[in-house]
Amino acid sequence: MSSGSKKSKSPVGKPRSDKEMTRHVLCALVDDHVEDAYALMKDIHCRHLPVVQDGKLIGMISDRDILLRSTFGEGGMIFPDVKVGEIMKREVISCRPSAKLSAVAETMVAKEIDSLPVTDNENHLLGIITSTDLLRVMQNDTSENGGADSVLDILSLPKGAS
Repeated sequence: MSSGSKKSKSPVGKPRSDKEMTRHVLCALVDDHVEDAYALMKDIHCRHLPVVQDGKLIGMISDRDILLRSTFGEGGMIFPDVKVGEIMKREVISCRPSAKLSAVAETMVAKEIDSLPVTDNENHLLGIITSTDLLRVMQNDTSENGGADSVLDILSLPKGAS
Protein backbone atom coordinates (compact mmCIF):
# COMPACT_ATOMS: atom_id res chain seq x y z
CA MET A 1 0.00 0.00 0.00
CA SER A 2 1.27 3.44 -0.75
CA SER A 3 1.59 5.97 2.05
CA GLY A 4 -1.13 8.53 2.01
CA SER A 5 -3.73 6.11 0.72
CA LYS A 6 -6.85 5.71 2.79
CA LYS A 7 -6.59 2.52 4.84
CA SER A 8 -9.54 0.15 4.64
CA LYS A 9 -10.86 -1.58 7.75
CA SER A 10 -10.21 -5.02 6.30
CA PRO A 11 -6.53 -5.70 5.63
CA VAL A 12 -7.33 -8.05 2.76
CA GLY A 13 -9.63 -5.67 0.89
CA LYS A 14 -7.06 -3.81 -1.20
CA PRO A 15 -3.95 -5.91 -1.88
CA ARG A 16 -3.86 -7.99 -5.05
CA SER A 17 -2.87 -11.61 -5.35
CA ASP A 18 0.20 -10.81 -7.49
CA LYS A 19 1.71 -8.84 -4.61
CA GLU A 20 1.28 -11.55 -1.97
CA MET A 21 1.69 -14.78 -3.95
CA THR A 22 4.69 -17.07 -3.84
CA ARG A 23 6.31 -16.65 -7.25
CA HIS A 24 8.87 -19.46 -7.24
CA VAL A 25 6.58 -22.45 -7.03
CA LEU A 26 7.90 -25.98 -7.08
CA CYS A 27 5.58 -28.22 -9.07
CA ALA A 28 4.87 -31.85 -9.77
CA LEU A 29 4.64 -33.42 -13.20
CA VAL A 30 2.01 -35.99 -14.22
CA ASP A 31 4.65 -38.72 -14.55
CA ASP A 32 6.19 -38.13 -11.10
CA HIS A 33 5.62 -40.89 -8.58
CA VAL A 34 3.40 -39.86 -5.68
CA GLU A 35 6.12 -40.83 -3.20
CA ASP A 36 8.45 -38.27 -4.80
CA ALA A 37 5.73 -35.60 -4.74
CA TYR A 38 5.09 -36.31 -1.05
CA ALA A 39 8.82 -36.13 -0.28
CA LEU A 40 9.01 -32.74 -2.03
CA MET A 41 6.05 -31.45 -0.01
CA LYS A 42 7.76 -32.52 3.21
CA ASP A 43 11.08 -30.95 2.13
CA ILE A 44 9.55 -27.57 1.36
CA HIS A 45 6.94 -27.68 4.14
CA CYS A 46 3.82 -27.45 2.02
CA ARG A 47 0.61 -29.44 1.74
CA HIS A 48 -0.11 -29.11 -1.99
CA LEU A 49 1.68 -28.91 -5.31
CA PRO A 50 0.49 -27.58 -8.63
CA VAL A 51 0.85 -30.07 -11.46
CA VAL A 52 2.10 -28.53 -14.70
CA GLN A 53 2.69 -29.60 -18.25
CA ASP A 54 4.51 -27.28 -20.67
CA GLY A 55 4.30 -24.52 -18.04
CA LYS A 56 0.50 -24.74 -17.88
CA LEU A 57 -1.47 -25.69 -14.80
CA ILE A 58 -3.27 -28.99 -15.35
CA GLY A 59 -3.96 -30.16 -11.80
CA MET A 60 -3.23 -30.06 -8.08
CA ILE A 61 -2.12 -32.77 -5.69
CA SER A 62 -2.21 -32.57 -1.91
CA ASP A 63 -0.55 -34.51 0.85
CA ARG A 64 -4.03 -35.69 1.77
CA ASP A 65 -4.60 -37.10 -1.75
CA ILE A 66 -1.45 -39.16 -1.27
CA LEU A 67 -1.92 -40.14 2.38
CA LEU A 68 -5.47 -41.39 1.80
CA ARG A 69 -4.03 -43.91 -0.68
CA SER A 70 -1.05 -44.89 1.48
CA THR A 71 -0.69 -47.30 4.37
CA PHE A 72 1.58 -47.45 7.38
CA GLY A 73 3.88 -50.44 7.65
CA GLU A 74 6.86 -51.57 9.68
CA GLY A 75 9.28 -49.32 7.82
CA GLY A 76 6.98 -46.29 7.79
CA MET A 77 4.67 -45.05 5.06
CA ILE A 78 3.96 -47.38 2.17
CA PHE A 79 3.04 -45.31 -0.85
CA PRO A 80 0.99 -46.65 -3.74
CA ASP A 81 2.87 -47.31 -6.96
CA VAL A 82 1.00 -44.65 -8.91
CA LYS A 83 1.90 -41.46 -10.69
CA VAL A 84 0.74 -37.96 -9.81
CA GLY A 85 -1.42 -37.78 -12.94
CA GLU A 86 -3.50 -40.73 -11.73
CA ILE A 87 -4.68 -39.11 -8.50
CA MET A 88 -4.33 -35.35 -9.02
CA LYS A 89 -7.38 -33.12 -9.01
CA ARG A 90 -7.96 -31.99 -12.59
CA GLU A 91 -10.58 -29.34 -11.92
CA VAL A 92 -8.45 -26.64 -10.36
CA ILE A 93 -9.77 -23.35 -9.08
CA SER A 94 -7.30 -20.57 -9.79
CA CYS A 95 -7.20 -16.79 -9.84
CA ARG A 96 -5.62 -14.07 -11.95
CA PRO A 97 -2.81 -11.81 -10.69
CA SER A 98 -5.17 -8.84 -10.48
CA ALA A 99 -7.59 -10.63 -8.12
CA LYS A 100 -8.28 -8.82 -4.85
CA LEU A 101 -7.18 -10.74 -1.80
CA SER A 102 -10.65 -10.40 -0.29
CA ALA A 103 -12.06 -12.29 -3.30
CA VAL A 104 -9.26 -14.87 -3.05
CA ALA A 105 -10.01 -15.40 0.65
CA GLU A 106 -13.74 -15.65 -0.03
CA THR A 107 -13.16 -18.29 -2.72
CA MET A 108 -10.80 -20.28 -0.51
CA VAL A 109 -13.30 -20.30 2.36
CA ALA A 110 -16.28 -21.14 0.13
CA LYS A 111 -14.45 -23.97 -1.65
CA GLU A 112 -12.65 -25.15 1.53
CA ILE A 113 -9.20 -25.01 -0.05
CA ASP A 114 -5.90 -23.83 1.39
CA SER A 115 -4.22 -22.60 -1.78
CA LEU A 116 -5.08 -20.93 -5.03
CA PRO A 117 -2.76 -21.09 -8.03
CA VAL A 118 -2.30 -17.78 -9.83
CA THR A 119 -2.45 -18.13 -13.61
CA ASP A 120 -2.50 -15.93 -16.69
CA ASN A 121 -5.19 -16.02 -19.38
CA GLU A 122 -3.51 -19.02 -21.05
CA ASN A 123 -3.34 -20.98 -17.77
CA HIS A 124 0.44 -20.57 -17.33
CA LEU A 125 1.30 -20.89 -13.65
CA LEU A 126 2.58 -17.57 -12.30
CA GLY A 127 2.52 -18.32 -8.58
CA ILE A 128 0.40 -19.60 -5.73
CA ILE A 129 -1.33 -17.92 -2.82
CA THR A 130 -1.95 -19.88 0.36
CA SER A 131 -3.90 -19.44 3.55
CA THR A 132 -0.56 -18.71 5.24
CA ASP A 133 0.06 -15.86 2.76
CA LEU A 134 -3.31 -14.36 3.70
CA LEU A 135 -2.53 -14.66 7.40
CA ARG A 136 0.78 -12.85 6.83
CA VAL A 137 -1.09 -9.98 5.17
CA MET A 138 -3.37 -9.70 8.18
CA GLN A 139 -0.42 -9.95 10.58
CA ASN A 140 1.53 -7.23 8.75
CA ASP A 141 -1.49 -4.95 8.57
CA THR A 142 -2.26 -5.20 12.28
CA SER A 143 1.43 -4.65 13.10
CA GLU A 144 1.46 -1.48 10.96
CA ASN A 145 -1.64 -0.25 12.80
CA GLY A 146 -0.07 -0.88 16.20
CA GLY A 147 -2.29 -3.91 16.73
CA ALA A 148 -5.34 -1.69 17.20
CA ASP A 149 -7.67 -3.78 15.01
CA SER A 150 -10.02 -6.14 16.76
CA VAL A 151 -10.66 -9.68 15.61
CA LEU A 152 -14.05 -8.50 14.33
CA ASP A 153 -12.36 -5.83 12.16
CA ILE A 154 -9.91 -8.32 10.68
CA LEU A 155 -12.53 -10.96 10.01
CA SER A 156 -14.90 -8.60 8.23
CA LEU A 157 -14.36 -10.28 4.87
CA PRO A 158 -17.14 -10.26 2.29
CA LYS A 159 -19.65 -12.98 3.00
CA GLY A 160 -22.10 -14.68 0.66
CA ALA A 161 -24.89 -14.74 3.22
CA SER A 162 -25.09 -13.57 6.78
